[in-house]
Amino acid sequence: MKPLKSLDTNGWSKKDLVREAQLQTNAIQQLSTWLRLACSLLVIGIIVAYWGFSMGGGTAFGVLGIVLAVLGGIAALVLKIGINNARRNVEAILDAAGISLEKIKQDNNKHHREQKMTKKTPSKEVSSK
Repeated sequence: MKPLKSLDTNGWSKKDLVREAQLQTNAIQQLSTWLRLACSLLVIGIIVAYWGFSMGGGTAFGVLGIVLAVLGGIAALVLKIGINNARRNVEAILDAAGISLEKIKQDNNKHHREQKMTKKTPSKEVSSK
């Protein structure tokens, strides 16, 4: 099998690059859901294995638990590596579009801090009769 060639994005506009980054970000969110499911499978496998071997559930459940834990662990590892690579790819796409994610994060954090500082709690007014 031939290695994949890099996609030539020289002719892409900034709008095209941002759209591609958005599509990949959506895919990353879907992969994150699968990662949570794989981690859940890992934990369920550990619990079933513990119950099977230590709590009298039987050796068959112990073995089943180990199989589930191994499958969940492998799936979680593959998904985590894929998500990390995809995030780096999105950063590279946005960098090619001239957009700095780090600057956006800093601006968002600054905006949140300013909102917290200017947020006022409503004062209770007491009316006199």
